[in-house]
Amino acid sequence: MRASLDIDWADFLGRYRPLALRIARGLAPNAADAEELVDEAVRAVYEAGSSPPGFETTEHARNVFLRTLRNLAVSRLRAVGRAPRRAPVGALEPPAPAPGPLDALAAREWRGFQRERLARALEALPPAEREALVLRYLEGLSYKQLAQRAGRPLSTVHARVEAALRKIRARIGNDEDGA
Repeated sequence: MRASLDIDWADFLGRYRPLALRIARGLAPNAADAEELVDEAVRAVYEAGSSPPGFETTEHARNVFLRTLRNLAVSRLRAVGRAPRRAPVGALEPPAPAPGPLDALAAREWRGFQRERLARALEALPPAEREALVLRYLEGLSYKQLAQRAGRPLSTVHARVEAALRKIRARIGNDEDGA
């Protein structure tokens, strides 16, 4: 079990409250709201530090303080409708019209054309890179599993997969005529 740090709160607030106020002024609509956000964050970090497990270091307490400040600000902005939420996938695109029989045929042919281009690009890769991509994306192995299987460092396997993806993208991008 880790030891809890006994924090001198007056010193802590003397050091980090000015920084928190500068951050809050950038997040809050006015100075009064910024002050209120900082006060709420101070109460939250004090409560977190007073109960087990507490904080390991002053930096840990500072990080919790500033993260709490940010989270409080975002929560408030969302409550009044000013903070954007991440849009769900596809939410920014207009709905597509209902596909007709010709659209379905064109889509099937386009997917076939894309598969052919991808197959040609894969064939052009060195065997080790091709195998890494197949294992990673078709068999779903993690980078760690790939590294264990290949007997290579994780960074080497990651670099090999990324290099292969760059080559595939370049090849498909340059293969405009499908040849």
